[in-house]
Amino acid sequence: MEIETLVYTHENREQVMDLICQEYNRDKSKYAKFFENFYEHEYQKDAIKTVAIEKSSGKVVGFFALFTWPYFYEGKKLYSYKGVNAIVDPNYRGKGIFNNILNLADETLKNKEADFLIATPLDAAFYGFLKNGWKHLIDLDWNIKNINPMAFLHSLSTKKIKQFIPEEKTPNIINLLKNNFQLSDEPDFVQWRKNFYRTEKFYISYKKGEKTIQFGLKLNVRKKIIRELIIGEISTNSDDSQFIKEGFEMLLKKVKQLKSITIVSIAVNPKNKRMVDNISNLGFRLIKNKIHIVVKDLSENNTLMNPEKWTLFRADLDSW
Repeated sequence: MEIETLVYTHENREQVMDLICQEYNRDKSKYAKFFENFYEHEYQKDAIKTVAIEKSSGKVVGFFALFTWPYFYEGKKLYSYKGVNAIVDPNYRGKGIFNNILNLADETLKNKEADFLIATPLDAAFYGFLKNGWKHLIDLDWNIKNINPMAFLHSLSTKKIKQFIPEEKTPNIINLLKNNFQLSDEPDFVQWRKNFYRTEKFYISYKKGEKTIQFGLKLNVRKKIIRELIIGEISTNSDDSQFIKEGFEMLLKKVKQLKSITIVSIAVNPKNKRMVDNISNLGFRLIKNKIHIVVKDLSENNTLMNPEKWTLFRADLDSW
């Protein structure tokens, strides 16, 4: 069995979609539009995609992509890429394919300007990234707060949520907060992400003078009766802990007024003491679920591997 690793071309499109849909149990007829908006959008013209192909059959048995995924640090936009969908067909695993498709992406990236790579692998791929030279930066901790255990007795709809959480996302809030690595909220990046969102996002802001904090949330219904609002985005131009706490208090007050939300959840960097203290004081409790964050430094940035320098939330994942 001979496997060759190649840069993705359009003729691989159908088989790559088949591989992704098989891995994540998705309906290909519905996934095709997402693939177009995510992988083929003009914003991602510099993205790198690699495939592994069985030479005898022409079958695509592996896939990996590096996407433009910009961060800011100290007021400077960084050339960073997000590793997504590192997949090997189950029948072809254990043959070094995973490592090969990541290596080819690295080689191809040498022709482009890049500061670092970041990925949020599931458990099955986590150690594969580490073996390939990526470093484990941190695990985000999930925290939840009970809101209303009888929420299922109240009606719930997008229209109702928007009565209490009514805004659109505001771009360019973070640019004044320069001391942490933060995911870009520039308009072109925000718009590209909006194009492929599968679920509605809700936004609400708290302001005091020149200080602003905006929360981005999405609804997740579990076991038909558990209505969870996930705080996935927090954009702010302030590092004032009291101001951030007031913003959370405003948000939780709005959520309670809905009456139809069971819990609120948030994934946070455990090294972000200000954020951890705030949510703990507001009654959030830690649960066992975690999100792996791995990075590969391409610029010898001395601060990159310091998790205390990172502002990370659920929206740092491409699946937000």
